[in-house]
Amino acid sequence: MAMRILFVCTGNTCRSPMAEAMLRSMAEGRGFPVEVRSAGVSTVNGLPVSAHASKVLADRKVAYDGRSSAISGEAVGWADLILTMTVSHKRMLLERFPEAVNKTHTLKEFVDRDSSVLSDLEEVERLYSELHMKAALGEQLGEAERTRLLELERRIPSFDIADPFGGSLEEYHSCANEIEDALRRLLDKLQEMQGQDEGEVEGANEGKDEGGKDEGKNIGNEGKNKSEVEGSEGDDKGEKGEFEGKDGNKDD
Repeated sequence: MAMRILFVCTGNTCRSPMAEAMLRSMAEGRGFPVEVRSAGVSTVNGLPVSAHASKVLADRKVAYDGRSSAISGEAVGWADLILTMTVSHKRMLLERFPEAVNKTHTLKEFVDRDSSVLSDLEEVERLYSELHMKAALGEQLGEAERTRLLELERRIPSFDIADPFGGSLEEYHSCANEIEDALRRLLDKLQEMQGQDEGEVEGANEGKDEGGKDEGKNIGNEGKNKSEVEGSEGDDKGEKGEFEGKDGNKDD
């Protein structure tokens, strides 16, 4: 079954459409099954992709004829994995769809393999969740928590892909290169995850096969033992009959 991936940016006319189109093309080249869509957190439906983004995709011989889509509950529910272009997009999406927290990441965060960085990110997200909760109650984070949040944000590398909107064609090419590098690592990770899942399924099937063999062997042994017992009983009956016959002849 193909994985469903949703890319999210602001207007859904630059970064996320480029990511959508490039991933679809790259995955097809690898023979990896995937369904891809994109959306924006601050847009309306039906806007065309920006001229520079269209040019960048054409230069890479990547086809795209989509139009903008505003983020929706339907799109969030459809996706197996939601990848945003910035941390801000991620927070905006989760404020509206908190149920998607376990499948929503920034693109660069998702492909990063540094466990220490990921641990810092989890702590930042926890502190921001507390901040939003306290703000709703008219409260504030404590001094120690604010200091810790600032410290974490300073040392965590940027997981944002900068918005090229309004920039030059060169800036769009630079943005596309950054996205492409992340997509290459994304496909590597997804294929690795798929290999692990297939290995677990094969292992489970092998266990079932071995169990079936053992069960068949046990049933065979039971049948063999039953036959031997019945044969033995038959021999006993035969011997008994022969003995009784001899006794009868003696009486005559």
